[in-house]
Amino acid sequence: IRNVDKNHKAAINKSKQQQVDRSRVKIGEQSGSTVKSGVMRGTDVNKGWVVAVVVGIHLAVLLPLLLHYTPTGNNGVFYYYYNRPGGEKHEFWSTDEGVVDLPITNHTHLTLIIHGFSESSHRPWIRRLSDALLSVGKEERVVVVVDYWDLHTINYLQMRHNARQVASLIAHLIDTLVVHKSLQ
Repeated sequence: IRNVDKNHKAAINKSKQQQVDRSRVKIGEQSGSTVKSGVMRGTDVNKGWVVAVVVGIHLAVLLPLLLHYTPTGNNGVFYYYYNRPGGEKHEFWSTDEGVVDLPITNHTHLTLIIHGFSESSHRPWIRRLSDALLSVGKEERVVVVVDYWDLHTINYLQMRHNARQVASLIAHLIDTLVVHKSLQ
């Protein structure tokens, strides 16, 4: 009798396990899940939705950066000068009063450094180049660094337009230096 009871209990347990396995398979089939060995392994994700969400997030972040950027004019172009290797960076303005304190005479070698697209005056290469230029020869030298960060944008077409404004402001600086510092 005990053997019959054990066999009967084993058959009942096996039947219950098969019912559980069948219900897992049915649930998996209804939800689009994959079932392997009676265990749910995950769900299929609609890849189109994933791509749409990722693209949407990228657009939400990048679109404001790519939109038309109008310079404020409040900051415009900044000018800095170095007059000795390893020396401090000094800011000045391209006005009549601003260029008075520049250590420039008509015997000073003056070099202008203007950074490129997607750069700024804070890049390490500008400091290294300034130090190298100031180390050459025994003549008095000044390196002027032009930083047009307020007119900078990652939109290349707008930056091309802003480059005209930057060039005009640099020309104004050179004219001011020629007039007030008697440069040739």
